[in-house]
Amino acid sequence: MRSELLHSKEIAKKRLLIEAQNTVSSMTLDQMAQIKKEISNILSRHLDLSSDKYEIRIILKEDKKRE
Repeated sequence: MRSELLHSKEIAKKRLLIEAQNTVSSMTLDQMAQIKKEISNILSRHLDLSSDKYEIRIILKEDKKRE
Protein backbone atom coordinates (compact mmCIF):
# COMPACT_ATOMS: atom_id res chain seq x y z
CA MET A 1 0.00 0.00 0.00
CA ARG A 2 2.78 2.44 0.90
CA SER A 3 4.55 1.83 -2.41
CA GLU A 4 1.28 2.59 -4.22
CA LEU A 5 1.02 5.89 -2.35
CA LEU A 6 4.58 6.80 -3.24
CA HIS A 7 3.97 5.83 -6.87
CA SER A 8 0.76 7.91 -7.01
CA LYS A 9 2.55 10.78 -5.34
CA GLU A 10 5.34 10.75 -7.91
CA ILE A 11 2.88 10.56 -10.83
CA ALA A 12 0.85 13.44 -9.42
CA LYS A 13 4.01 15.46 -8.83
CA LYS A 14 5.21 14.92 -12.41
CA ARG A 15 1.82 15.85 -13.84
CA LEU A 16 1.70 18.97 -11.71
CA LEU A 17 5.16 20.02 -12.86
CA ILE A 18 4.22 19.48 -16.50
CA GLU A 19 1.05 21.53 -16.10
CA ALA A 20 2.88 24.24 -14.18
CA GLN A 21 5.22 24.67 -17.13
CA ASN A 22 2.32 25.56 -19.41
CA THR A 23 1.19 29.14 -19.55
CA VAL A 24 -2.23 30.14 -18.33
CA SER A 25 -3.30 31.08 -21.84
CA SER A 26 -2.51 27.61 -23.19
CA MET A 27 -4.73 25.79 -20.68
CA THR A 28 -8.05 24.77 -22.18
CA LEU A 29 -11.23 24.17 -20.21
CA ASP A 30 -11.00 20.49 -21.13
CA GLN A 31 -7.48 20.26 -19.67
CA MET A 32 -8.64 21.93 -16.46
CA ALA A 33 -11.59 19.54 -16.23
CA GLN A 34 -9.28 16.56 -16.78
CA ILE A 35 -6.94 17.72 -14.00
CA LYS A 36 -9.88 18.12 -11.62
CA LYS A 37 -11.14 14.64 -12.55
CA GLU A 38 -7.71 13.11 -11.91
CA ILE A 39 -7.45 14.84 -8.53
CA SER A 40 -10.92 13.58 -7.64
CA ASN A 41 -9.96 10.03 -8.65
CA ILE A 42 -6.86 10.16 -6.46
CA LEU A 43 -8.89 11.40 -3.49
CA SER A 44 -11.50 8.69 -3.91
CA ARG A 45 -8.81 5.98 -4.05
CA HIS A 46 -7.15 7.07 -0.84
CA LEU A 47 -9.93 8.64 1.20
CA ASP A 48 -13.46 7.61 2.02
CA LEU A 49 -15.04 10.80 0.67
CA SER A 50 -18.06 11.29 -1.50
CA SER A 51 -17.48 13.76 -4.34
CA ASP A 52 -20.47 15.80 -3.19
CA LYS A 53 -18.60 16.51 0.07
CA TYR A 54 -15.77 18.52 -1.52
CA GLU A 55 -15.06 20.90 -4.35
CA ILE A 56 -11.88 21.10 -6.38
CA ARG A 57 -10.85 24.51 -7.63
CA ILE A 58 -7.88 25.28 -9.80
CA ILE A 59 -6.69 28.84 -9.64
CA LEU A 60 -3.94 29.76 -12.04
CA LYS A 61 -2.09 32.94 -11.21
CA GLU A 62 0.00 34.81 -13.69
CA ASP A 63 3.65 35.24 -12.84
CA LYS A 64 4.02 38.87 -11.83
CA LYS A 65 7.31 40.51 -10.95
CA ARG A 66 7.46 42.59 -7.79
CA GLU A 67 8.31 46.20 -8.30
